[in-house]
Amino acid sequence: STKQNQTKTNSAFSFSLAKIILKAIKPGNGGVELTTNKANETDHLSITYSLVCNDGSLSDTEVFLVLTDPAGNVIQDDQWQAGLFSTKNNVRIPYTRKNDFDYSKGEVKRFATVLKLPDYTSGLYNIQVYHNGTRIGKADLRLN
Repeated sequence: STKQNQTKTNSAFSFSLAKIILKAIKPGNGGVELTTNKANETDHLSITYSLVCNDGSLSDTEVFLVLTDPAGNVIQDDQWQAGLFSTKNNVRIPYTRKNDFDYSKGEVKRFATVLKLPDYTSGLYNIQVYHNGTRIGKADLRLN
């Protein structure tokens, strides 16, 4: 079927993470956003990343963001945007956000996600990015 062929084609592509940044943001004067490393000052988390693939063009592919809090729990703050996906080894992993997109060969695809949580605790936050069930990048953020 067409869907099977698309899946095979899709899984043959390998994206590389060109850049990933996880920042804690606090409000500044005049609506300016400032970076902070203090949990009690954090208003929201900003996740930005760029993907690149030189293998070819794709339509309808997706990447998954898995953000864990300092206790090691996956943050699933929005029931409409969070869910589960399967790794290459058929392990089901909860995800925080999913980005669907089309891709043209050689294009740098940029994404930005904002997460506003009810509260932030001190410790290490970790973001991991997955494509086709494989982790392609990660970043950490320590809040004091």
